[in-house]
Amino acid sequence: MRAGAMAVLAALAAAIPAAAQTPGNGAVAPSPEMARFQQYVTSPDYLKSVETVVLGGEHDITPECKGAKALGRVGLVLFAMPKFKDGVAAPVAGAWKDRIRVDRCGSQVTHNVLIDVEPDGPHVGLLLPGDTDLPVPMQFRALQAGAEEAMKAGKCRDPNRVIVSNTRQDKVLEPVKADPKGILVAGKWREVWTFRACGKDQKVGMVFSADGKGSATFQASPAK
Repeated sequence: MRAGAMAVLAALAAAIPAAAQTPGNGAVAPSPEMARFQQYVTSPDYLKSVETVVLGGEHDITPECKGAKALGRVGLVLFAMPKFKDGVAAPVAGAWKDRIRVDRCGSQVTHNVLIDVEPDGPHVGLLLPGDTDLPVPMQFRALQAGAEEAMKAGKCRDPNRVIVSNTRQDKVLEPVKADPKGILVAGKWREVWTFRACGKDQKVGMVFSADGKGSATFQASPAK
């Protein structure tokens, strides 16, 4: 797995509270500044910058696909309410995940971009692609375990040649529940993550179990 990408994911994930990351959670109370935020995230300059990040990540996954193109937004999840200053178009604080659909030379995949606006400016990074329900703070640890399983299955010894190319939800094994603050307290679910390991696709089954403390344990195994 590319060390740089994993480091960015870990740093960004640490900035997002687990309470805002419960699977299926993403509702945010209305704010007077939401109109400004909507105008910002639909502006051509913002969309172009996000799509540039997404297509860069797509090239890392499938460099052989020369015709990858962004198809537009399929969702946006707020983690921390945006704040603005008078006369400044971009927010000065806030965190959200933008979901952009990409045509991968005939197949479609969704990329997830995390934007975390700090006092020193926006920090932007790619999360796991696809439809994983795993809360952002847990993605880094689970990604390491999944990559190791993919390397074993594909007999790939070079961690720099392993990258996750897609994730999908498989089944709910036990009902997922959150407390009134949105913290994950119960549930068990399975996802299938696809990795490219030394040029070959390897599917890994990822089973997540809530630990009752806002996080989850996980187990990785080859997926059929």
